[in-house]
Amino acid sequence: MEPELFIITYPQTTKYAETASMDNVKYDYDRVERCPLCGRSISGGFWMQPRKVALTNRRAPDFLYSYSCEPFLISERALAVIRREGLIGIKGAQEIEYGRFQRKGKKEIPVPKYYFIELVRSRMTINHEKSSIVYGRQDDGPYTKPCPLCHPVPKTYDFLRHLEFHTEQYEGYDIFFTYELGETAFLSKRFVNVCRENGLTNLYFRPAAKYGTKEAKYFLDGIEDDNDEDDMVSS
Repeated sequence: MEPELFIITYPQTTKYAETASMDNVKYDYDRVERCPLCGRSISGGFWMQPRKVALTNRRAPDFLYSYSCEPFLISERALAVIRREGLIGIKGAQEIEYGRFQRKGKKEIPVPKYYFIELVRSRMTINHEKSSIVYGRQDDGPYTKPCPLCHPVPKTYDFLRHLEFHTEQYEGYDIFFTYELGETAFLSKRFVNVCRENGLTNLYFRPAAKYGTKEAKYFLDGIEDDNDEDDMVSS
């Protein structure tokens, strides 16, 4: 039976806080992740300490999305649930050293603890024969030469209508990155179920097979489907 996989997505709207990094953000570009086969960089720079964030409101969720530093941070409660349930794929978790709310309130409340997490990287690759991908032109950039692990088709992947994977390569991680899709975070069905059962908030996701379908429909076909919403574990 094929494993059911999901991809974390950004919510279009949320009642919960989002976060932005504060002043003096520094990245270590000597710590970018590289493909072990071809040496091509597959991640951005490593977010260096001290890490500081500001929450946009006081509705602090378990999955805290960011549009300027990391894709998402997780709460102390979420990290405890993940560890207790034996979910695998987090290779490191470091507490955010300083967090605050962007605006002062009439009643001050403590800012919850959040963690920056590092994920393992699966060697599972896209099955390009079974997937529906709109490729861009091959140029003289980083995709000139194919790599079987991080970029088997030597072109840009402009739109992903339908994705299928070589799941025989899947190692069974519950949360992880791949080499081919950079910092797109994947989830197992077990991860989604654990988050639902424990009432963790603000995790949005989409079946991996449908990743990019909505965007391709809008940009390529001119169809805007407001009913095609991403799933979430808890409101």
